[in-house]
Amino acid sequence: MSGEFNYVVPTKLHFGVDILTQCGSLISGLGKRALLVTMKVEPFMEPSLAILRSSLKEAGFEVHGFEGAIPNPTLASVEKGSQLARDLDIDVVIGFGGGSAMDTAKAIAVGATHEGSLWNYIWSSDTQPTDKTLPIVAIPTTSGTGSQLTQVSVFTNEDLKYKAAIYNELIFPAVAIVDPRLMVTTPKAVTAATGFDVFTHAFESYIHSNSSPIVKTLAKQAIAIVGQYLPVVLEDPHNIEARTQMAFADSLAGMCIANAGVTLPHGMGMAIGGFYPNISHGQALAIVYPEFVKFTESAAPEAFEMLRNALAPEASSPLEAIEVFLSKVGLNKKLSDFGATSSDVSALTEQCMVLPDYQANPRVTSSDEMRAIIEAVL
Repeated sequence: MSGEFNYVVPTKLHFGVDILTQCGSLISGLGKRALLVTMKVEPFMEPSLAILRSSLKEAGFEVHGFEGAIPNPTLASVEKGSQLARDLDIDVVIGFGGGSAMDTAKAIAVGATHEGSLWNYIWSSDTQPTDKTLPIVAIPTTSGTGSQLTQVSVFTNEDLKYKAAIYNELIFPAVAIVDPRLMVTTPKAVTAATGFDVFTHAFESYIHSNSSPIVKTLAKQAIAIVGQYLPVVLEDPHNIEARTQMAFADSLAGMCIANAGVTLPHGMGMAIGGFYPNISHGQALAIVYPEFVKFTESAAPEAFEMLRNALAPEASSPLEAIEVFLSKVGLNKKLSDFGATSSDVSALTEQCMVLPDYQANPRVTSSDEMRAIIEAVL
């Protein structure tokens, strides 16, 4: 081994079945006026939220709710939460849910303490969050987006059809509480999409131009876990061992993207989410992955052989392996299945070239090659 690398994850991770009951004591030093950020509360969420609220109140927290997190968060939705946090003089923000809830909580932690539009603080802006940012607690209920262990908050500017992110170390959660019991009630479609997202985080971190020995080690384990256990949880949602394994893989993959990053598929997935909010992030990734494998395999054959062995060792090629796996987990779709048409290709190609993720891919796309990939997944 040679070369230098850095590895940083400042988040305190508390992991274990039923650890949610300890939440109040685990975050007691972070503040006293908490904003609990969730999606619209559905009946299946209420028992877990009751446990969380009870733990927080026992620890002396005053808890206020914001049920305004939405799938594919928008600038408007995160700014609404920011205004509420300011009005209530909140001093800690808790994201409870999937990546959308946790990303919304992160954005609120910035928006509550900074002037102007949150769009002013995205990754490409000269203006960045300061240490006024409120502390964040992330409690995932899916496995998952890895958001509980990253410095990223993704949301869409609907006027621009542009899905972008705040990317700053100040929005690493102060504490992540990962309780696999919370994943048991996750709907099957969400389990599939977020579970595949775990795989993509790990795999793209592994092949990323900024990868490192630590990232590769963690990523390789996460990839193997997803290949083994995602089909299991889809068949048996209440299998707590399988849910625990997927939650562990999600945490490993989150650490990976925090320290390496993602490549071509995620840049495309972000653009797709900006154009078609009805396509979940994990589904968008699944749509582009077969063409990504075709395009990139020759530039990283060892990594793609690992993909084949992890996802479908009986397959004759990495492409066949990803197609078999996506079919097994119910994610083998095209853009046209969600209403996309050829009239969107030019604008979508342009947007796919905006985010720099594709530049970290082992094989870098030209604009013409990007257009060809989009036409193929349509």
